[in-house]
Amino acid sequence: MTEQGLIRWGRVAIAFGMALMLPSALGAAFHCDESNVFRHITDFGRGDFSEPGRPGLLWLLLTPALRLDAPADVATALRLSAWAASSVTLWAVWRFTLRAVDASSALAAVLLLGTSMSWQAHSFEVRTDTYVLPLTLLVMLLLWRSTARVRD
Repeated sequence: MTEQGLIRWGRVAIAFGMALMLPSALGAAFHCDESNVFRHITDFGRGDFSEPGRPGLLWLLLTPALRLDAPADVATALRLSAWAASSVTLWAVWRFTLRAVDASSALAAVLLLGTSMSWQAHSFEVRTDTYVLPLTLLVMLLLWRSTARVRD
């Protein structure tokens, strides 16, 4: 298969991984760790920053979900934000592997991650790692230079 064909299949694999996560994100029971995160987000929404937890100010970005009327809607909105963050993780894994190795390895990496039972069971949960991992990968991608350069 050509490089362009593999890149097309990589995009399909990312969409497939996202589609696999979505039903669980909308219907799975909440993990006990999520209630702790919900507490931190609620505290931040009230202006209480005395016990920020980890990663602290990241929870501030999720406080707009508290404006929704029904608590179930708040939980669903937060779950969808976690689903979106994990979707970014799939894309970042694709980009990293594509850059470091090749398109066939990138396709394999996304398929392996996206279909992993552990990933499918927890990737949509509103937890610290769900948000920190894609942010870390994005920063690493931004800092990765294709060739070493010496500053003037």
